[in-house]
Amino acid sequence: MDITRIEDFREEEEYQKWKDIEIGQIVSDEENYYRRTGKRNGGCFVLRWPKIYGINYYKSRYFERFKAKRDFPHPHQKRLFDEFPLIKEPNK
Repeated sequence: MDITRIEDFREEEEYQKWKDIEIGQIVSDEENYYRRTGKRNGGCFVLRWPKIYGINYYKSRYFERFKAKRDFPHPHQKRLFDEFPLIKEPNK
């Protein structure tokens, strides 16, 4: 799954035929599907995924969805690794 900003998508010569893609619309070429994100993100992004995954792949639980800032823990919340010293933090 690839994601790009709509402005960058519109500038690419390869995608000029889809520069007016509507919010939530899905288009495709020989190898990939392209979908402009919905109203929640303001339609600011275009997603691309291989056709082998199918047209509804963006709805699946395997698709890593965009996380809004409000979905992340508050900076003042304690980290799990601080509360439970037996848990090793990754890459340490």
